[in-house]
Amino acid sequence: SVAVWELCTTPSLLLMFVGYGLLVGTLYSFETLMDTLLPALSTSQLSAVGTVALLAGLPGALFGGWILDYSHNYKGTNVVMCGAAAVIMAVIAVLSDPTASVSYFWPLVLLCVLLGFLLCALLSAGFEWGVELSYPCTESTVAGTLNVFANLGGIVMIYGLEALVPALNCVVGNLFQAGALLLGAVLFAAIPNELKRQQAREVSIAEVAQGESGAF
Repeated sequence: SVAVWELCTTPSLLLMFVGYGLLVGTLYSFETLMDTLLPALSTSQLSAVGTVALLAGLPGALFGGWILDYSHNYKGTNVVMCGAAAVIMAVIAVLSDPTASVSYFWPLVLLCVLLGFLLCALLSAGFEWGVELSYPCTESTVAGTLNVFANLGGIVMIYGLEALVPALNCVVGNLFQAGALLLGAVLFAAIPNELKRQQAREVSIAEVAQGESGAF
């Protein structure tokens, strides 16, 4: 539609959509290919890691909305969380080496919990930021566009890793995901700090207040 075309051809929104697709694509690929990316872990250990990462995502999704309501710093919050997720993913890459003589199961559990928490927080925080940037476009259109880019990111990341890991190794695959998250943080940082919905709300409140004062 015309609205979707306008969203995708606006530079700041295109950066937002691509960055969102990268971070959600990383979440999808890590969940889907965990046995490939963490080959040193047994099946039961992988199940435990995957379960706790998913459980950590539940409060993470709530945290993403809460922190935006608390700070009103949409850009800074998303950039910091995406950058932190990239650092955690890089550490996971270092510990994922199957040739290591030491087992890093518990550190990997902790890191995957933090990663699941942050990526799910970014799901909700990124959506809210996208709505702010695209106002007055309807939220349903923005949500649909974000989902399209998220699914495209997932396809690219999953099939890319399926080709990359067998050709090289799992450490490179995890570093590839860390790079995708870092690129997402860079794209987010390049977006102008515009809060169109908040500004429109403030103008509306000011007009209402002015009308009420004029009535007296």
